[in-house]
Amino acid sequence: MHKLENIINYIVRAVRVLESMGKDDPIFVFSHIDTDGITSAVIIAKLLIEMNKPFILNFFPQISNKSFESYWQEVEPRYVIFLDLGTDTPLAYVKKTASISSSIIIDHHIVSSSDFSDPFSDPRSLVINPRLCEIDGSTEISSAGIAFLLANTFYGFFDRNKAHLFYAITGALGDSQDVGPKRSLIGINKFIVNYGERYGVINSYEDYILIGMGFKPLYRLLAEMFILDIPGISGSYEGAVDFLIQAGVLRRGDDPEKVYWDKLTPEQRDVLRNKLLEALVLKHCGKYSIREIDEMLRGYVYEFSAGQNHFCRYARDLSILINACGKMRSPEVAFGALLNPLNKDVVQQVFQLYERYRAVLSTIFLNMESQVEMHGSVAVYDGRDKIHEELTSSVASIL
Repeated sequence: MHKLENIINYIVRAVRVLESMGKDDPIFVFSHIDTDGITSAVIIAKLLIEMNKPFILNFFPQISNKSFESYWQEVEPRYVIFLDLGTDTPLAYVKKTASISSSIIIDHHIVSSSDFSDPFSDPRSLVINPRLCEIDGSTEISSAGIAFLLANTFYGFFDRNKAHLFYAITGALGDSQDVGPKRSLIGINKFIVNYGERYGVINSYEDYILIGMGFKPLYRLLAEMFILDIPGISGSYEGAVDFLIQAGVLRRGDDPEKVYWDKLTPEQRDVLRNKLLEALVLKHCGKYSIREIDEMLRGYVYEFSAGQNHFCRYARDLSILINACGKMRSPEVAFGALLNPLNKDVVQQVFQLYERYRAVLSTIFLNMESQVEMHGSVAVYDGRDKIHEELTSSVASIL
């Protein structure tokens, strides 16, 4: 518990710094473009709005490039908040910029220990990084979680903005921090989950993890599930429809576009789980046992139980939607949808960007096999003229 108390001490200091900001100049907020960065930005932006603080938000994939340097010199900021953009580089910018009066750096990545023998030595900068409190920033809390803890210190913020706890969990999942048993969240992330469950905001439970189950029709959900290859189903929409008909979950003549996981009865879900398991056992019986296959499919689901009107109820689903917006260089679209989830036009743009993202990746991989060069055990794909920088990590992870 003392680790949590240590990070709370940093947050208490940040509250005082934040209250002093933005009285005579706007606060410049710089955030990363991935899921954790975007959810962090939404939480902090909502807090600044409620505090009536003027701010200007900018998203960057990194802050060591020329575009950031040029913008930084142009605006000469006085008040700055960095979100999920590392610790060392933002701190270096603060130290070399005379115009800055105060800054807050929220991050969870590795820091250079030589710069933090005394984290409060520079009165113009406050760093909130769990690693300075002996908390593992790669597994126990992300930037969105820190942003939520900071916002939650302000009276009534949580009561008015319950979705932001959901966003904190989404940010952690976006950074693959579900490293506990059954792909559960641990550390302070788990504390945030428990807090949400206590107030009826979050439900967490074990089930098959089917990414997209909150917004994809069931046949697409199965055809696009690639944890394990399902014979006749993986990559085949027609095969998935036939499978659902044979399982008795879908009747001939039903519109498959209208059948979703959420609309299935508990009995239908049990049937579908069993049929999936049977199909996978037949395919992988020589490699995995039934129990191993079942465990590969299972994990913790995090559901926004207080968000019946939210466009996405499942944190893992929301994470991939936000990530797609960042990958397609449109983080502001995801930000707008999270800030106002009832704005149907912006929400529609989120789903459109997700489909475009999938289409781009599909096109890349369709032509990739002939373009991959093997150098020993290393596969090399030169995508300089084919993909932009934000897509490289997606291609590398699948390759």
